Amino acid sequence: MLHRRCFWVKTNREDCDCSSFKEGHMAAMPIRTCIGCRGKLPKKDLLRFVRDAKGNLQTDPTGKLPGRGAYVCQSQACINVTFKSQNINAHLRSNLSRQVIDSFKQQLLSLVSHRNAEEV
Repeated sequence: MLHRRCFWVKTNREDCDCSSFKEGHMAAMPIRTCIGCRGKLPKKDLLRFVRDAKGNLQTDPTGKLPGRGAYVCQSQACINVTFKSQNINAHLRSNLSRQVIDSFKQQLLSLVSHRNAEEV
């Protein structure tokens, strides 16, 4: 029988009393920070977008696209704050034009409003 070690306690898992092991969870849920409100939320509750090597912005629903990525809450307020100033260029380590940023902001806002309409 293979004895695995608990991540949190240096004992055999059979002897572990950590709550996540008892609940059957082996790994914690990934937490990411929204660049708009700086709130820490589960990765699945945030929108990810990336800047690829060509300098294009695109949404990343799978979280696997290559490029410099950032996360934002699925609310219009956070999207507006995120794209209001040039700090988006700092987060993406780029020098995107205001036109590109505003165009992508409109794409995200329409995506969020479409998702909110589906939930109702």
